[in-house]
Amino acid sequence: MTDTTTVLAAPRSSHVRDAGKVSLPWKQLSSSKAPAISQMIQLAISPLQVNLIGNDLMDEGTEIVADACENNVDELNMSCNRVSAKGALAIARFLVRSQTIHTLCLFGNEMGEGGAIAIAEALRSNTSLQVLNLSYNRITCEGAVALAKSIADHPNLQRLDLSGNAIGDEGASALAAACMRSSSLLDFTLSRNHVGDLGAMSFARALTRNSCKLQSLRLASSDIGVTGARALALSLRSNTTLRTIDMRFGDLLVGTGRQFFLEALRSNTTLTSCQMVQSMCDRLQCELNRLTSLNKAGRFIARSKVELLSLALGEINNDPGLIYGLLTEAPHVW
Repeated sequence: MTDTTTVLAAPRSSHVRDAGKVSLPWKQLSSSKAPAISQMIQLAISPLQVNLIGNDLMDEGTEIVADACENNVDELNMSCNRVSAKGALAIARFLVRSQTIHTLCLFGNEMGEGGAIAIAEALRSNTSLQVLNLSYNRITCEGAVALAKSIADHPNLQRLDLSGNAIGDEGASALAAACMRSSSLLDFTLSRNHVGDLGAMSFARALTRNSCKLQSLRLASSDIGVTGARALALSLRSNTTLRTIDMRFGDLLVGTGRQFFLEALRSNTTLTSCQMVQSMCDRLQCELNRLTSLNKAGRFIARSKVELLSLALGEINNDPGLIYGLLTEAPHVW
């Protein structure tokens, strides 16, 4: 393991400057280390990639780091740092100042509505961002609506990940409308957001419009029923831009819903990947991830990995084919 104390004590080290990177992932750095990181950023050679994923900088440390970022930073990863709305405001101020940042990753934080709205407001001034990841940030409908307004008019944003929030149908509908207006958005992930039939129908309408440029759409683990599945399937008959669609939302697409898509695919000539059935291993891995997150958050629902696996098996109803699927499809899960 890298000696973090040594690295932070020597910000003028040539390997930091010459590489164009400040990379300190998963070092458990607290906000007290932020001033040293800030000095590293200011001394490093441009263009600079800053990767601080998986530390414990929280709002105080995030503010110090964000204030040090200027037009020398083109990639910033502050994921999994317990950043709330206050820290997001500091990142938003950086976005307004910078016209070189093209990738911003903030997944696994605690931004909520306030943070999402702050980032949305900043996007109205920033024109350089191309990739934005706000997944797993406790964002609900209000934050999604604010983001939709800014995304619709952003000239360069190409990839957006909002998975693992609680956006729902109303927020999804606003985002679908933004996809129709955006001239740049190509890749959109909205999986695990409680999107139902209304949200699915909004995306179906978007996919039938020539103004929608989406090439990849992910709606996995949603609450979409037969009505929404049918609408999405029908949209694929006329859509000519989509290359990838992920609709693994339970058992629906094993029966009636699956047939809708099979019929639509006969007339669609552009799709290269259409994921419809969630494998047993996918289901187990999702459940393990959820239970592990609860454990890390202090819920302590299990004392060992074996107990977690047992609980996950129970959650997916002990599917008779699960063990066979695990052994043959993904032994790495063990």
